[in-house]
Amino acid sequence: MDYYQYLVTTDDSMTEILIAMFSQQPFDTFEETAGGFGAYIPATADSEEVVRYLDELREQFNFSYEKNHIPAQNW
Repeated sequence: MDYYQYLVTTDDSMTEILIAMFSQQPFDTFEETAGGFGAYIPATADSEEVVRYLDELREQFNFSYEKNHIPAQNW
């Protein structure tokens, strides 16, 4: 299954809050990184509604994100 990774850059103090907010959307995996976190969503669940939600969050909280396509892999 293909996924999209939203690589979020934010202050360390905001990471837990933003992960909680992102979890209200169909993101199913989170990975904390230096300077933020990665949020993963199945490609079939990604939508304009998710992007609108994140853009509304950016008006309330200080963060930026980069969206990357993660093709299906046979591990």
